[in-house]
Amino acid sequence: ALSRSQMLRMKSRADAAKFASNAGGQRHHYGRPDPHDNYWMLLECLLGIPLAFGLYTTRVTRWLCLVLLVEAFTQWGWWGGGMPSWHYRQHVRDHFFTNVSVAGGLLLMQSFGAGVFTVDSLLAKQE
Repeated sequence: ALSRSQMLRMKSRADAAKFASNAGGQRHHYGRPDPHDNYWMLLECLLGIPLAFGLYTTRVTRWLCLVLLVEAFTQWGWWGGGMPSWHYRQHVRDHFFTNVSVAGGLLLMQSFGAGVFTVDSLLAKQE
């Protein structure tokens, strides 16, 4: 036997799936298309792979910094009007400043280098 809260959760999930299917399969957040669903994040994940191994660190950090800033300004524009609630504005603003902060950290990594235990340092030792 399911409890009342479990039944309500199942109903809300079914309603959300129905709403998403009516909207062309795109998820919505506060009645607006969800900015989490964008192709910039795919590019960020792909650029994160060589960064995790420390391969081509300078180039990868530059590109990743650029991608993060472009995503921040195109997807997370919290300064404009038309926000459904202050909760949503705060949510979007947090994402904007997170992207800008991570981009700043990547610039620091580019300036100081990725460290000793990277593929770049191993390649530099072989040369």
